[in-house]
Amino acid sequence: MKISNKDVFIFILAGGKGTRFWPLSRKNRPKQFLKIFNNQSMLQLTYKRCAALAGSKNIFIVTSKNQDKDIKKQIPSIKNSNILIEPQARGTTAAIALSASKALQISKNSTMVVVPADQYIFHEKKFLANIKNAVSEARNSSCLVTLGIKPTFAASGYGYLKFSNIKINSATSSYKIEKFIEKPTLTKAKLYIKSRGYYYNSGMFIWQAETFLNELKRFMPRHYEAALNYIAAGNNKVKLRAADSLYKKLSTTSIDYGLMQKSNKIIGIKADFGWSDLGSLKSFEEIDIKKINGNITLNAFHLPNETKNCIIYGEKGMLIATLGLEDIIVVQTKDAILIAKKDKMQNVRQLVMKISGDKKLKRFI
Repeated sequence: MKISNKDVFIFILAGGKGTRFWPLSRKNRPKQFLKIFNNQSMLQLTYKRCAALAGSKNIFIVTSKNQDKDIKKQIPSIKNSNILIEPQARGTTAAIALSASKALQISKNSTMVVVPADQYIFHEKKFLANIKNAVSEARNSSCLVTLGIKPTFAASGYGYLKFSNIKINSATSSYKIEKFIEKPTLTKAKLYIKSRGYYYNSGMFIWQAETFLNELKRFMPRHYEAALNYIAAGNNKVKLRAADSLYKKLSTTSIDYGLMQKSNKIIGIKADFGWSDLGSLKSFEEIDIKKINGNITLNAFHLPNETKNCIIYGEKGMLIATLGLEDIIVVQTKDAILIAKKDKMQNVRQLVMKISGDKKLKRFI
C-alpha cells in the first residue's frame, strides 16, 4: 500500500521531551524512545508504520541536537542524511519549516506527510488509507491538509478542529476547517464531543512543500527565512553560523498557533483509524490494555486491595501493593516515584519545571 510517487516525503517529528510522561520520560530518555508496547519504542512503531507508505530514502526523522545517536540505535538502518537535526528547539513551526525546506531542496514537486513520533494508532490499515487520501487531496487542491479524529471522550489535554459543513471532496471525506481550539477546559470539551463538528486535532499534516512555505512566508516570514537559509547552508561553516544565528532568534511556536489558525487554505479529513497522542500517563486508559476492576498494570506485579480504576507502572519484576486507592496513578522507576490523581496529570509539566529549578533535584529530570 505504499504511495507510488518518488516526490512524497514523510517527516517524523521526534525532538520532543515528553515532560508530562515523567518520571518515565527523562531528558536523556524522551517519551518517543520508551519501549512500552511489545518491547518496541513509539518511534520504532511510527517508523515501521511509515515504511508501509514510502521507501526508506523518503522517510526523515526530525530531532534535536544530541539525539542523533539515539535515533541510530532505535532505527539502525536509517542513513545519517535522513536524520534532520534542528539547530535549536523552537517548536513545531520551526521543525516543520525545516522539513519543508529539505523536501523542496530534494524536489520542487514534493508533497510532505508530517507525523509525530509518539502517537498510538489503533487501526493501521485505516491509517494508511487516510494518509493516501490526504496526499491525493493535498496534491490536487494545493491546500494544507490535516487529519481530525472523532472524539471518544472529553479530553481537555487535546486540541480540537471545528469542521464546517462545506465538503470539499466526497471521495476523500475532506471538509473546510472553521477553527482550531487548543486544549479547552473540560466543560467545553464535554460540549465538543456532543457536537458532530468537533474532532481531535491529530497533529498530522499533509501538503505540498511549496504551498506550505508560501503560507509560512506570508504569516511567519522569520521562520521561513531561517529554515531556507539553514538547509541551503549545507556544510558551509560560515553560512551555517549565520543561519544558526537567525534560528536562535525565532519564537517557540506551535504550527497551530503559528500558521494553521491564520491560513484560509486549511482543509481536514475525518479520519477513522483510532488514535491517542499519549500526552500523559493517563492516556494508557485510551489503549486496549487488559483491565481488572478498572486497574491497568504495566510491567510490575500489582497486588490491588480495595483498589479500582488506577494505573500502575513499575520496574519489571517489582511488586506494587495498593490499598483503598481509586482513580490514582502510581509510576515507579529506579530513582523516582510519582503518585497522582488522574485529574491532575496535566500538571506534571509544572512539577517537572519545579524539580528542574532545584539544584538538589535536577538530576532526576
